[in-house]
Amino acid sequence: MNKNIHYFLIALLLVCLPLSGHAVEKKAQVGFRFLQNPVSAEAIAMGGMGVVGIENANTVFWNPSGLGWVENRVDVAANYTRGIADINYGAFAGSFKIGNTGIVAVDLTYMDYGVFNGTMRA
Repeated sequence: MNKNIHYFLIALLLVCLPLSGHAVEKKAQVGFRFLQNPVSAEAIAMGGMGVVGIENANTVFWNPSGLGWVENRVDVAANYTRGIADINYGAFAGSFKIGNTGIVAVDLTYMDYGVFNGTMRA
């Protein structure tokens, strides 16, 4: 009886052990993490994805192929977010439709971490 319980517990441990490694999400493993911050309120309202439904210059951040559905000849979008701990970020996007040939777009994302107070070791 005890042998069966031991075998069962070992089998359960061997099955569950590999699953626990997938539950851990690694944080701070890449640089420029701020580039993944949601930019526009419209995309944030859609769960931070912005894959479909955005038909303005902000689509360049989420799905550049969506620029084909921008109806305005010239479209400009500016976004600014004030975060906690004096961390602010903003984004600018603009698109220009060239007749029936295509569309040209440009985007800029920046992040301001505020003022750091520190000392230097002599």
